[in-house]
Formats: sequence, structure tokens, C-alpha cells
Amino acid sequence: MNTRKPTIKPSASQTSTSIAPIAASPAPAPTPAPQAAPASPSPSPQPAPTPMPDPVALAAAVKLVIAALDGAETSLAIGDDPTLSSKQKRHAVRLRKGGEKYVAQIGGLATQYQLDVPGAQVALMLALVGKADALQPLIDRLGTFTKHVGDSVFGAQSQAWDMAMQYYAFLRRRAATNADLATSLQPIADFLAYRHPLTKPPVGSPTKRQVSAAKKAQQTLATVAGGKLADTNLLNPRKHPATTAGQPAPTAGAPAAPAPSATGASATAAPATPAASPAPATAPVANGAGAATHS
Repeated sequence: MNTRKPTIKPSASQTSTSIAPIAASPAPAPTPAPQAAPASPSPSPQPAPTPMPDPVALAAAVKLVIAALDGAETSLAIGDDPTLSSKQKRHAVRLRKGGEKYVAQIGGLATQYQLDVPGAQVALMLALVGKADALQPLIDRLGTFTKHVGDSVFGAQSQAWDMAMQYYAFLRRRAATNADLATSLQPIADFLAYRHPLTKPPVGSPTKRQVSAAKKAQQTLATVAGGKLADTNLLNPRKHPATTAGQPAPTAGAPAAPAPSATGASATAAPATPAASPAPATAPVANGAGAATHS
């Protein structure tokens, strides 16, 4: 006899074990990133200092360049050409721009037709225009070279004079308490105070400030009083405004000219009425003595 042990199935309430919910742990706070140190302001760019020139070495180099130019002038055979003044160039015949190729064409046609002009040769004409064409590149390069040298000289003089004026200003302040320094600065002060006679205004002429003020006042007068004062010369009030051509300026105290007739130029003028003769004076009355008495 088989005996089976009864199997006891656990109930659902028994199989499910009660598991307490696990509380979520708070997330760790993020670590603040280290702040970068404030960048120091970059220094303002300073102008590059002017290199100190060596006048002695520069003068020696200039002598070498001048000697080279003298040799180039000799090798180009242009030293014997006449030096033309500005007046001679002004009265000389000028080549029209772009006319070099036409000179060659004219020379070719003259040779083809066997033309001969007294005092002019076709071969010499073509040789001269060829000489000008050959020297033109040198002119262009020398023009650029002269421009560079001129700009260098101007820049050096400008910077030197600016610095000299700064030192002169400080020396003038110190000369206020130093008589010897003031005496030494007097020639420089005279040089700086010199003005060319043509740049000086005539004696008694208004200054620039007075002229500017008069112009502003003139513009104001043109808008007031109906423009009657627009022609007033504020710099010379006694000067009369410009009068109509052919009419003399009116003199002080002269009677005004009569107005033109309203009937126009075609109307004939009426004959002038003779002025009435003045009334005769009272006849004298004779008195007893025969003497005439006037009332």
C-alpha cells in the first residue's frame, strides 16, 4: 500500500515575500568646476620705436650711389645733352601721348615715297624716337626712386622738428627763471616768429576773427529789416554799395532823381509851363521931402 505524503502548495500570500521598498539615495551634488582666473588685460600696443639711424654710414652710402649715377650717366651718353629750362620746355614742340608708333609709320612712308625735308632726316628721326623709348624705363624707375628718397627725407625732417618743438617748449618754461638760457633761446624765438612779408596782412586790416564775425553778421543782416541792410559793408561802413553801371553814386545832400513817367517811354513829354513871375514889390510912396520910402 503506497502511502503518499500530501503535498501542500504554499499560498500566494506565503510565496510572495514582503520586500520593503528601498529609499532612493539622493544623487551627489555636482562638484563646481574651478573658475578660471580672470585674464589680465593685454597691454596696449606701443608704437615701434624709430630705429636709430647712422648718419655717417648713410652719408658714405649716398656718396657711392652718386658715383654710380655719374658712371651711369656717362655710360648712357646723356651727359652732353643740353639742359632745358622750364621756359624752353614750355615753348618747345611736345610729343603727343602715344605718338611714338606714328612717328615710325611716318618715317616708313617718307622712305617709301622718297621724300626729303630740308634740315630733317628720316634716319635721325627714327633714331631719336628710339632713344626716347629706350630711356623711358629708366625715367620710370628714377621717378619711383626719387619719390622714396623724398618721402624718407620728409619723414626724418618732420620727426626731428616735432621733437625739437617739444624740447623748445620745455626750455622756454625753464628760461623764465634762467636769464642765460633766455638769452640763448632768443635767436630761436626770432626765427620762429619770422613771417614772410607777403603773408602779413596790411597795417590796419581786420584780423581773421573780425572777418569771420563780420561775415556772420552780414548773413544775419540779410534776413532782418527786409534785407535792406544786406549790402552794408561792416568792415568798411563808409564805403557805399556798388551802384548800377553808368550811374554815379549819390552824393550826400543831393536831391533824389525824379521817378520815371508812368505812361512809359513812348509818351511824349508835355511842354514845360513857364513859371509865374513873382509879384511886383509895393510901389514906393513919395514923402514930402521927395525921398522914396518903402512900406
